[in-house]
Amino acid sequence: MKRSAAAGLIACCAVFSCGDSGAGGSEGDGFVPADAAADFHGIVLFAADGVRFQPCGMALEFPVADSTNGELVQAFRDLVNDPFGTMYVEVRGRYDPYDPNRAPERFLLNELRRSAFAVPGCEEDIEGILFRAAGAEPAWLADVMEERIVFSAGADGALLEFGAPEVKDSVGLEVFIATAPAGDTLRIVIHPVRCIDEHTGARYSFGAEARLGAGYFVGCAAAGWP
Repeated sequence: MKRSAAAGLIACCAVFSCGDSGAGGSEGDGFVPADAAADFHGIVLFAADGVRFQPCGMALEFPVADSTNGELVQAFRDLVNDPFGTMYVEVRGRYDPYDPNRAPERFLLNELRRSAFAVPGCEEDIEGILFRAAGAEPAWLADVMEERIVFSAGADGALLEFGAPEVKDSVGLEVFIATAPAGDTLRIVIHPVRCIDEHTGARYSFGAEARLGAGYFVGCAAAGWP
């Protein structure tokens, strides 16, 4: 009996592929030991023979054991909803088995940290950024870095640059306060909670809020790469 594409997608939830840099490394650093979980990012490919993942900076794909309790597939449905589409993801997991003489047979996926459209995906430039926060209604975007914060909001999207942020201690939160040359103060708070963009269905590991003068902005945030 032939299965529909949707049925095939559900059936292959437990097998897909993933991989990318090692713990704390840049793209293409190689494989991490089997007992070391690390952060990985790349493109998930949903195909007739199963769900597979092409890691950023690599040409290889690895079957993956999915332990996200269905969140990976739900994220795909919310964001792409195409039986043979692709999706960018950031995940926590490890290769299995680890053998320096050959490619691993699969990837053990423990946690989905972010899902987004395949473009820009691996080409998104967030190296050196601590957090990239954004939201809609009103639209805003903030790149938080150690030496500065770049912020934009509103229809014109004009960029405002603030100096090196002061990091405030707050239990469970990341709080950044920075001042612009004109004297305006920007406060950005990063919350470690699952955040879903209601306009796109993209998933993030952080919620975000920003205050600038009388303006108040809410949205989601992604961690950058070292």
